[in-house]
Amino acid sequence: MTTDEIISMKPGRVLDALVSEKVMGWHTFSPIDPRYDHSVSANGNRRNFAFDLHGKYKPFPLYSTDTEAAWTVVEELRKRYLHIEIMTDEEKWKVRTNADDWVFALDIPEAICKAALLAVLGDKGA
Repeated sequence: MTTDEIISMKPGRVLDALVSEKVMGWHTFSPIDPRYDHSVSANGNRRNFAFDLHGKYKPFPLYSTDTEAAWTVVEELRKRYLHIEIMTDEEKWKVRTNADDWVFALDIPEAICKAALLAVLGDKGA
């Protein structure tokens, strides 16, 4: 995944899943369905679930739309000794890590998620 592809992603479950996996260490995802936060059908099929770091199979957080969940991403970056700057100009939020370029978004969770992905993926891609 390129920088442009990350920047152009819309907030939602696909971005949440990518942050869950690449930044937060979740794994073994059920099918991702952008229409739901998470769901379990009558036959037990799950959507938007994965295993967290403690081995619990549960819905992954709404990182790109929920400010509280996005702050856990900031905490994870700090654990990795990555510097993060967060600013606003009253219209947009801007976030960057280390010497990376600024990421701009209308909402802070989206900006945090995209900056975090760019920081952990670097030139490796997704």
